[in-house]
Amino acid sequence: MNRILRPLIEKLFPIAFLLLVTCSTNAQQGANDPTFLIGGGLDYSSTGMIIQSDGKILITGHFTMYNGVARPSIMRI
Repeated sequence: MNRILRPLIEKLFPIAFLLLVTCSTNAQQGANDPTFLIGGGLDYSSTGMIIQSDGKILITGHFTMYNGVARPSIMRI
């Protein structure tokens, strides 16, 4: 199997690499994306995260605020 795949990969890799490198994006270079909103986030570091069964995320850490709202050391988003 390796004797069959290796030559194929060696021939296709340069083509795939060139396609990936030369792909252009839809946005203009240096253009601002107004839909990209990161919010204020945490005011200090987080130390742990866990995803609950309902899809919500628990975050713990040394923070006191999240997006300007008081959330001392633990929050659920």
